[in-house]
Amino acid sequence: MISPYSDRLPALTHVRHDLSNPSLLAGGIALTLAALVGLELLPARTMDLAAPGAANGPYLITADGRQESSAVQWLDAGRLRLRCNYASPQPYLGCGLTFILTDKDPTRGRDLSRFDTIELDLAYQGPAPFVRLAIRNFDPRFAKLEDANSARFHSVNLRPRDIARPVT
Repeated sequence: MISPYSDRLPALTHVRHDLSNPSLLAGGIALTLAALVGLELLPARTMDLAAPGAANGPYLITADGRQESSAVQWLDAGRLRLRCNYASPQPYLGCGLTFILTDKDPTRGRDLSRFDTIELDLAYQGPAPFVRLAIRNFDPRFAKLEDANSARFHSVNLRPRDIARPVT
């Protein structure tokens, strides 16, 4: 059956590219190799949170949110070495350090969408069965400015043997 609209359709023309042309093949291979080499020469996307100006902090903090506590103290702030020591064992209380990636407005944090991994070089000594890595972000759909604990919280517990090498 012939369509009544066939007279309105543009005529199809056939364009044939000769893919066996050695010049085109060599050029394609050269462009591919150049792209692969160029990719390796691009600078890595990194952010060192300990570098001056990269983040606010670090701040020492305990599990109850107090920044000034005898349970946590700097051993060497320049090398980010700290000691967490509770007078009596507290199985779920911990302490650590915090980097803040916002300025004065906590709803306007740093855009980390161009990163796809986090690499940490940690060292731990002590009796705790795990070290917790946690990150939070402010999401206005459920976080409230007046409640610092309402930010979205992501964490992972790492065994001390898991952090014997840098963690990615």
